[in-house]
Amino acid sequence: MVDMFYFRIPKMIRWLILNSVVALAFTSCMQGPEDADLAKHMVVQTKYDTTRISDAGNIFNSYSTFFIRLDTIGYVFNSPTADTLLIDPIRDGTTIFVTPVVDSIKSRVELAGFNYTAENNSPDFAVKAVVLQNFSFFQTVSYPSYSGYYGYNGYYYPVVSTYYSNSATLLIEIIDIKNFDTNNDKYVVVWRAYIGDLLFTDDLTGRTLEAVAMAFEQSPYISKN
Repeated sequence: MVDMFYFRIPKMIRWLILNSVVALAFTSCMQGPEDADLAKHMVVQTKYDTTRISDAGNIFNSYSTFFIRLDTIGYVFNSPTADTLLIDPIRDGTTIFVTPVVDSIKSRVELAGFNYTAENNSPDFAVKAVVLQNFSFFQTVSYPSYSGYYGYNGYYYPVVSTYYSNSATLLIEIIDIKNFDTNNDKYVVVWRAYIGDLLFTDDLTGRTLEAVAMAFEQSPYISKN
């Protein structure tokens, strides 16, 4: 699979960078925006499979239905005692995060022209949302299959090489279900979005919802034409 990356910085951060560049014209000692600002406002990165999405053809045109779990978000943390699912409330008994984020993702896919259907109705693709904390998801990634575990038909959490970092990222994936047989009995990821850092943002749910919207806005090929 050949991936094409898109990286977008929220408007506030673009403003910070622009003002930093202007300031550099007047003084050589001016610093760029702090990492804390980037983390607080969060950035969005998307990538897609260029072998299935290109000028020659768009796999999304062959899709009609999709499935997403409505009550949970997957959770991967480098601790053997960590939970593997997030449900509301997620923090101090008050934070509502899972429901609005999943609802937003579902609504965005529906606005793109696709119909939500139940898991047992053979959807064309599945949408998976998972929070990766202290995981290096940019390293080697494999997707073993485990029957009866979280995911579509045993589509398991990614197994990734790890390093310690105090960060958390929301990973959204669109997984091709329709062509499982012709893909050598494999679930192929055709699109990913990385959103974070979730730990240091000043408005976890609000900033995440803004980032979800941005991820789909910068991915116009996710559309039923």
